[in-house]
Amino acid sequence: MWKKKRGDRIRNLDLAGVKVDEDFKRYYPYDTFASRVLGFTGGGDNQGIIGLEVKYEEVLKGTDGTILTVTDARGVELEKVAEDRIEPVAGNTLQISLDHNIQKYCEQAAKKVQEEKQADSVSVLLMNPQDGEIFAMVNTPEFNLNTPLLN
Repeated sequence: MWKKKRGDRIRNLDLAGVKVDEDFKRYYPYDTFASRVLGFTGGGDNQGIIGLEVKYEEVLKGTDGTILTVTDARGVELEKVAEDRIEPVAGNTLQISLDHNIQKYCEQAAKKVQEEKQADSVSVLLMNPQDGEIFAMVNTPEFNLNTPLLN
């Protein structure tokens, strides 16, 4: 949010030749937590690639905003002509039943088994058999959701 405030302050300075554009990117505060379950979005378009991000793309994505400007016949933006903005609309949130503590424990256990057995991967699913609520879902190796293509 502080970046938006900084951008608004710069925009309000009305400096010639300086434009402030806005972009939204998802941030995953727990880095590798349930990475293969949550999934991630693509670089420029924030479109879901894998996991819940792609399954619930339509629920999560929201609506892009638009900046409307006036240009001459060559497409050059006219200065000192008011621009109009259509503000973006945030997408909805998704609440899941994963328990953070149980998930972390299962991730640690899966990693330990993967190392001990020299396995390529390990999967764990822990759920309530009474109602099917999922407490933990692990697929190792995990990756950092904030930099998925660098892993």
